[in-house]
Amino acid sequence: MKGRLFLAAILTLMASMASAQVGHKAVRAYPMFSAASLSYSIDLRSVEFKSGHPSKGEDLSTSMKAPTAACFQILRDNVETLKQNPDIRIEIRGHAHVQEGSEAGRIALSERRAKLIYDYLIANGVPSAQVGGPKGFGSADPIDTNETEEGRQRNARVDFFM
Repeated sequence: MKGRLFLAAILTLMASMASAQVGHKAVRAYPMFSAASLSYSIDLRSVEFKSGHPSKGEDLSTSMKAPTAACFQILRDNVETLKQNPDIRIEIRGHAHVQEGSEAGRIALSERRAKLIYDYLIANGVPSAQVGGPKGFGSADPIDTNETEEGRQRNARVDFFM
């Protein structure tokens, strides 16, 4: 999926040596940091939520904007990557956009979003010790404008934070 950053890509970045193609030259990069000191946020915005969803008791497939096979494949891919890399610890962080009720309501909504993803990971075999959260941040951390419907939709998301 073009423009999407998955957990596997982050793991590749954390390798002790990375290589890339720049123009016609191969470039090798050696990180100047400890992987343990890094934090990453992995964007799951391709699993977008309908505005105001999930309501209490609503499941993942009915609360997503477009519950397609591709959306669930993103989740399955991340489940497999986490299961194959048990040393990675993540936190599930939910977000909302500014038009989704009061701030208290947005925090509760973003917590429900994060909880759905958290529950999915645990139900599909990711050890609970590997997954922190779920936490809701309301509209405090937008990744796009709240002035357009498209921007608001991108802000109604759940991130994996490493």
